[in-house]
Amino acid sequence: MANEQQSGHEPKEKDKDKVYHIIVDGRPREWNEHEISYREVVLLYDPNAVFGGDVDYIVTYTKGHEPKPKGSLVDGEKTKVKDRMEFYVKRTNRS
Repeated sequence: MANEQQSGHEPKEKDKDKVYHIIVDGRPREWNEHEISYREVVLLYDPNAVFGGDVDYIVTYTKGHEPKPKGSLVDGEKTKVKDRMEFYVKRTNRS
């Protein structure tokens, strides 16, 4: 019985261990979640990023999932991750 329960969870465990190879501003990164948020992308770009204040970040992506393989993210949003997906981050000053 224990084996039946364990085998019922194997596909989920395999998905859990999936590593996505993504690009953030030209640098290869590995990501092991099915989704990535605006803030997570920014932190891959700059681990010392500070949110709020005078600095803002523009996040765009390409090579994503259909039906929206290109797009942008704002704070609070996330997108599904796909191997070889590319993210671009631009640091800006708030006016």
